[in-house]
Parts: sequence; structure tokens; C-alpha cells
Amino acid sequence: MTFNSSEVAAVILAGGRGVRIGGGKPAVLLAKEPLILHVWRRIQPQVDILMINGSATGPEQNISFPQQNTLWVNDALPDWQGPLSGVLGAMNRLVEIAPACRFLMTIPCDTPFLPHNLATKLWEADVRNDIIRCASSGGRIHPLIGLWPLALRDALDHAVRSEGVRKVFDWLNRRPHRVVAWPEAPIDSFLNINTPTDLAIAEAFLTRASVKALV
Repeated sequence: MTFNSSEVAAVILAGGRGVRIGGGKPAVLLAKEPLILHVWRRIQPQVDILMINGSATGPEQNISFPQQNTLWVNDALPDWQGPLSGVLGAMNRLVEIAPACRFLMTIPCDTPFLPHNLATKLWEADVRNDIIRCASSGGRIHPLIGLWPLALRDALDHAVRSEGVRKVFDWLNRRPHRVVAWPEAPIDSFLNINTPTDLAIAEAFLTRASVKALV
């Protein structure tokens, strides 16, 4: 089956509190640009619809994106009750605006080195419509970097509303899923910026990459 970008939308999950890095994670500067903007640039060419799930009063609301086709979506549940609420909110929005869409790709706002082939590789990993695909690197599964079939929307809604499921791994482990591995060289594509140390590692890598490009 050939990859069709019109059947895959993406959402950048930016609603986390980012306590370990001092808060306001989407707007934390990496190479003088907001972290979420690095993620946006990696994902925007891969899909037809790109959404951002974040707080209505969060710092991401003040960031100017290069194009104006970015959609903002709210959590499905009030207050902040974890990323599954954001995923469900994005699924609900897609059903309204893109009935032909079959998959939602989820990405955290703190992963600036995402692969340029993320959508296609996840898509090609399994042809079934009810299988969650999630990325891994270095033996670690990244459950929020994945492809979620919209056919699972009702099941996810029941899990978060009626059963109180909040942890992503709790949801993932109860559903059929496929893990898709990526190499870690020259840097882990799924390095997530949680602490000032992580940010320093990302800055150092970008500096080395820039120097190599000039040689």
C-alpha cells in the first residue's frame, strides 16, 4: 500500500508542564528558536494536516509559525489530564474536518531531531487499520511518537472518560501495536528535551552539524 499524506494527519503535543526545564517547554530556545518550531519544521512537510495541542494560555500561542495552515486543538477533557486527552482531542477534531483521514501521528513538542521519514516508515510498518505503530530507539519505546488509527477513537474515548486511563503505556499495552526501530546515530532521532542537560546536548549537536556543513 502506497503512503498517502491525505490519510495521515499529525498533532504536536505541547500541553505538558515541563517542570524539569523550568516550564514553558514549547518556547524554550534551541539554537535561538523555540523548541516547538524545530518539531514543526520536521513534521509539516510529511502530512497535509498539522495540529498543535496545547494550553490556551501557554507560550506556544505567541509563536509565529512559517505557514498559516496550523490548527490548534484542545484536550478532550477539562484541565490538564495527560497526553491521552490531547490525542483524543485531536482525533475528535479530525473526524469533523477530515473524514477521509485514517491515521493520527502524534509527536511531543520536545523532540527536535525527528526523522524526515517518520510518517512513511510508521505507515509502511503494518498494513492493518487497527494497529498502533510506535517508534523506538536504543531499545526504548517512545509511545507518544506513533501512528494511531482513528478507528480506535471510540475505544480511547471510553478508556479516558469511563475508565480513567491516563498513562500512555497503560493504553498502549492493552491494544495491538507494532514497534518500529530507528538507529541512534549520528544522534538519537527521538532525543527529548526534558532538562537543561538535554538542551545542552542538543545545542552541542547542532553546533557540530553546522561546522561540518561549512567544511
